[in-house]
Amino acid sequence: MTTLLHDLRMAARSLRRAPGFTMLALLTLALGIGATTAVFTLLDRVVLRPLPYPEPERMVALVWRWTEQGGNALTPWQYQYWAEHSRSFSAVATMQGARLVLSGDGPAESLRALRVSPGYFRATGVQPVRGRGFTAEEDRPGGAAVVVLSDAFWRSHLAADAGVLGRTLTLDGQPHTVVGVMPPEADAPQLLTPLRLVADPRDGGSNYVTVARMAPGVSRAQAEAEMRALSERFRREHPRNAGERGHMTLQDYGRWEMGGLTNLAWLLFGAAGFFLLIACANVANLLLARVTARQGELAVRAALGAGRGRILRHLLGESLVLALLAAAVGAVLGAAMLRVLTAAAPAEITPLRDLRLNTLVLGFAVALSLAAGLAVGAVGAWRATRRDPADALRGQRRGQTASRAQGRARRVLVGAEAMLAVLLLVGAGLLIGTLYRLARVELGFRPQGVLTAELSVSPERFPNTAVTWSFERRVLEELAGAPGVAAAATASALPLGRPLNIPVEVGEPGAEQRETAVQYRAVSAEYFRALGVSALDGRLLGAEDRAGSAPVAVVNEAFARRFFAGRAAVGAALHAGAPPDLDDPARSIVGVVPDLRDIALQDAPTPTIFVPRLQVGDGLTRAMNGWFPAAVVVRATDADAAAAAIRRAVAAADPQVPLLRLRSLQELMSASVSLQRFIALLLGVFAGLALLLTAVGIYGTVAYAARLRTHEIGVRMALGARAEDVLRLVVAQGMRAVLVGLALGVVASLALTRLLGWLLYGVRPTDPLTFAAVALLLAGVALFASWLPARRAARVDPMVALRTE
Repeated sequence: MTTLLHDLRMAARSLRRAPGFTMLALLTLALGIGATTAVFTLLDRVVLRPLPYPEPERMVALVWRWTEQGGNALTPWQYQYWAEHSRSFSAVATMQGARLVLSGDGPAESLRALRVSPGYFRATGVQPVRGRGFTAEEDRPGGAAVVVLSDAFWRSHLAADAGVLGRTLTLDGQPHTVVGVMPPEADAPQLLTPLRLVADPRDGGSNYVTVARMAPGVSRAQAEAEMRALSERFRREHPRNAGERGHMTLQDYGRWEMGGLTNLAWLLFGAAGFFLLIACANVANLLLARVTARQGELAVRAALGAGRGRILRHLLGESLVLALLAAAVGAVLGAAMLRVLTAAAPAEITPLRDLRLNTLVLGFAVALSLAAGLAVGAVGAWRATRRDPADALRGQRRGQTASRAQGRARRVLVGAEAMLAVLLLVGAGLLIGTLYRLARVELGFRPQGVLTAELSVSPERFPNTAVTWSFERRVLEELAGAPGVAAAATASALPLGRPLNIPVEVGEPGAEQRETAVQYRAVSAEYFRALGVSALDGRLLGAEDRAGSAPVAVVNEAFARRFFAGRAAVGAALHAGAPPDLDDPARSIVGVVPDLRDIALQDAPTPTIFVPRLQVGDGLTRAMNGWFPAAVVVRATDADAAAAAIRRAVAAADPQVPLLRLRSLQELMSASVSLQRFIALLLGVFAGLALLLTAVGIYGTVAYAARLRTHEIGVRMALGARAEDVLRLVVAQGMRAVLVGLALGVVASLALTRLLGWLLYGVRPTDPLTFAAVALLLAGVALFASWLPARRAARVDPMVALRTE
């Protein structure tokens, strides 16, 4: 320990004597460590420890697979069947997200809620710290209205009242008794209420996320074997609810809950890792240059009796000190980058909102710093100990050969930097190309000047079509003629928001075509005018389409192509819905509208039915009110005046209906591509910094090589070589390593960019334009970085160069 402390003190003094080198190496390494640490925090939250539950490895999601490629949440019948027949689990629970309106003394407030079956608390392994969970009697239809609170809600809304149990909260207009409070560490929404699921074999909606906890002593393989056996039995007993090849599978619940965020976390961690490797290569290049400059000092140490092991320990000590400093600075930079990461993340990605550095992440930062510092230090130390000290003292030609060997090592590092920079640049380029194409996608509507509002209309307060339309009619009446409002409409779901999907049959009985799921949107008469949409065939919905008139529908082009293939759609019959509760009357198609990008800009238009709000069945209205916020769509001539008018209209129509969000349609479009924009931003930052570090590495390597060849350049110039000949010689030497790295980077990118396919739109992972642009950009930067030291070498005086020998 005494020797180690002595070596560390010597290393610190040595680094203090070279402040320029120390600061540059420290900042480069800390930047790479900070970026990797920030992204590792996301990886830790999403992949390594996604669930704040006891024994999370024993929690699985039950997923019904119709094909080998995709899986769904469960239908009520599937959940009930597995809850009753499976023996591999100690608890099975299902749940469904919801929003509940809290009303009372102040303004109404919409809260995030989760409707859960009674087994939820046993399946997650988290019980309320105050009170209890739900009983089977409370989970039955007509049971007592009860609620369990999250710790955050208990503290923020009830001031952490110790006597909260038994208090009454008015949720969706109905008194609910508080029976429990969840612990602070529970990853729960603001409110938990009983699900009260009624299973019906005719209900084919895959809307229930199901979690199970494997019983003690049961392995994953045993549980999966039981799933296969029960799937065969279920298909025989309930073929309508199972399909020909449907089967139950198990997935890690954390991975299922995080969904695509798992891929996002690994993608960003890989990008940060590539950036860290580039930083390490740069620092290794700096260390090689420093070792070359210190050959005389190291030779004197060796001549005075220091063995290779002692010199190696000294050089590694410097790297260790540098690594420890980089760990401290990298942790600070990582915390700052993490704040930027969470601020730039889309609001919809909730796990990114509360990312914090923790002990595991800090330990990772220290371990990463030590590994990186010692790895780059080993490169320089190994090269330093391979040279004969006598050669260094005599300055013989073998010494120059060793220096050239170090030059080759530096060129290899630069080639590696170029290869990794290509990977980052190509990824960023593909996503930038995706954003460019999404910005120019054919929308089917005119978003300029359109405002949208989301309203929380609970099925308890708005249980049927008449009550819902009464509220919406009052809103529209208030908006009619309001300042800044040119047209106003209501809808069952936002444009660019996911609507209800239900089965449909098209055509006359006996000859109808069936589709398992089409979009179903209930809209008021002015909906298409507000969006600036005209009919391609037939007419739009109008005021004449009332509750007592003949049921009608307007369909989009995708629907017409799917069912009519060149024939006229107007006048055809369709029947949408699913019994018992989601049945819709038979309708006649009266118009066809263009394909609207009304789910997401990157999603191709799917068959869609637009129906008059007043003609929707009560069961469908209740389902839509329970699953989606109602929407108000306004074409505005004055955005500020129209926004104020919407707020006044909703408050006047019903002050107990919260206005969740008021956004322009262009803001909705921006939110639709927020994930691609977020990843493009991060990859672009990594790629830009990687390009900068690579340019610095190229410059240093070419300058180093030119300095080694000063005598040779003097001889060439004395023998008649021109400045442009020297310039070409030096640049060519620097560009060879870059071009090799560029070629390897292109080959690696062709393989790795396929992992970005789920994020791309209108761009292939092997897009030749992107690859060509990246190659030209990197080659141009490398050429400039090589030209600067080459120009200086070409201006050398031959007599001065010859005297340096």
